[in-house]
Amino acid sequence: MSATAARLKPALNVFISHAREDQSLVERIVRGLTFGGRVRVHTDRMLAVAADWRSELRRALETTHVFIVIGSMISLAYYLKV
Repeated sequence: MSATAARLKPALNVFISHAREDQSLVERIVRGLTFGGRVRVHTDRMLAVAADWRSELRRALETTHVFIVIGSMISLAYYLKV
């Protein structure tokens, strides 16, 4: 691999878990993280619907360096059924 290719290759894989209601917040976070091109972000919403979802998720998590959970009041209310 050339030095230029090594510099351009994403250095960090990030996985973000979030509730559907927090999608607009996550989109802003993804734009900020990927701005310089050195971070590759995956979310469960990006996994192919027709694909074997569990295998796709496992593969994404196995290559993840950082796992972020977005726990907003919206998502907490959903999970707590408040």
